[in-house]
Amino acid sequence: ITLQFSSAVRVLEKRREEECGVQIHEMDKLHVNIIERVKVAPWLPSPKAILQLSGLDNISRYFVSILLVYDGVSATVSAHPAKTIREGLSKVLMYYSPFAGRLRKKENGDLEVECNGEGVIFVEAMADNDLSVLRDFNEYHPSIPHLVFTEPVDTDLEDLHLLSVQVTSFTCGGFVVGINFYHTICDGKGVGQFLKCMGEISKGDFNPSLEPIWNREMVKPEDLLYLR
Repeated sequence: ITLQFSSAVRVLEKRREEECGVQIHEMDKLHVNIIERVKVAPWLPSPKAILQLSGLDNISRYFVSILLVYDGVSATVSAHPAKTIREGLSKVLMYYSPFAGRLRKKENGDLEVECNGEGVIFVEAMADNDLSVLRDFNEYHPSIPHLVFTEPVDTDLEDLHLLSVQVTSFTCGGFVVGINFYHTICDGKGVGQFLKCMGEISKGDFNPSLEPIWNREMVKPEDLLYLR
């Protein structure tokens, strides 16, 4: 993943230099300082369980990253976003316990989820710049990898943290929430529901407006043949 990021950076920087006739200076890049990196477990212990995955889940073995950017102008933004989101994350994991678990390989090579409450990664960071350094995201920014925590590429499958959340504050009062999740656990719509739930609980709601269900057994092996 790091090599892919680096290749993209070189291509885009070269293209920008050719189109604009300027060089990319170091001051144009984002500087992020990690304040704390911790493991966050569910607020209350969840029942331990082994959850089965569908065939479709088993072929989606990769991470997906999402960046949520907040300008800090809205009155609803917390004065301490990292603290608020960290607490909301711990509480929402009570409903989304698979994220706090680990993957296990079965004898046939398929994966299953062990809900053991080991937790997810949470990172609090501070940037030396304001949000303008990111421009408008119309092109890949070389500092984007610093806004999302990713596991080392040589991490064993069964040791992977299935979710990481990084909150990076900027000098202007804005902040970026970087989400990195393992696609086997959920798809884009599922993580959207998770983020909505985390937002509701972070704002003070006691329960999510929509609780998740698992029901992966609804996707049958023959359904995969149809999808092909």
